[in-house]
This record gives sequence, C-alpha cells and structure tokens, in this order.
Amino acid sequence: MKQEDLINAKVLVTGANGFIGSALSKKLLKLGAIVDWVYVDDVVEALIKMLLAPGIEVESIDIGSGKSIKTKKMVNMLIDIIDSNVKPQFGVLNDRVMEQEKNARVSETFDKIGWYPKTELKIGLSNTIQYFSNLS
Repeated sequence: MKQEDLINAKVLVTGANGFIGSALSKKLLKLGAIVDWVYVDDVVEALIKMLLAPGIEVESIDIGSGKSIKTKKMVNMLIDIIDSNVKPQFGVLNDRVMEQEKNARVSETFDKIGWYPKTELKIGLSNTIQYFSNLS
C-alpha cells in the first residue's frame, strides 16, 4: 500500500485495553483479570506499519506487548506512579464469565509487518499519566 492510499484505507481495530481510564474502571478491578497492556504510541506505530505492509489486505494481526499481567498489579503500579492513597477494592465484582485471556503473538506480528512493541509498561503508564496531567 502506498502512503497516498492511506486516505481511503479501512482498518478494524479491536481490543482497546490500553487506555488508563479503562484500567481504573470498576469492570476491570477484579482480582484475577489478566490483560496484555500496550502503550498507545506503540499501537499507532503498529497500525501504520500494518497499513504499509505488502500483502496484508485481509489479515488478523495481534498488536500487544506479548506480556500479560494481572489487572491488580497494573492498578497498584498506577497508584505507585501517581503516589496516591487510593485503596482499590479488588474482588468486589464477580469475574466476567467467558473472559478471554491471551497474549499478543508479537513474534508472528514482527514476521508479518516488522513491528515489535518498544515501550515498557511502567514507562507507558508514566507517559500516559503525564499526558493527561498536562491537559488540565
């Protein structure tokens, strides 16, 4: 695909787990949830590479870190980063039945489009928090 073709390109993106607001929603604050978190800048880079990669017209491509962690660990990491006294109530809500837990197959993604995530979780969280802090 040529760069000028990007204007008319259509891409379906699923699994928007990378937004800090979602991470703090009560739906995700359950003890056992395991999520493959990925930094938004890495996702954007992957989408651009996917659009420009030859032969990827109809293809399922994983975009993620390839490393799943429990939501509880991620929430506690957020609390540490923002130096908050918040005490989340883990386990208040029941786990979602039929919840899928999977890691992105990043080596397969690299083979298809030449992309691999660059940003470590803690750095991505810190960058995102800084971004939202600068908005207010």
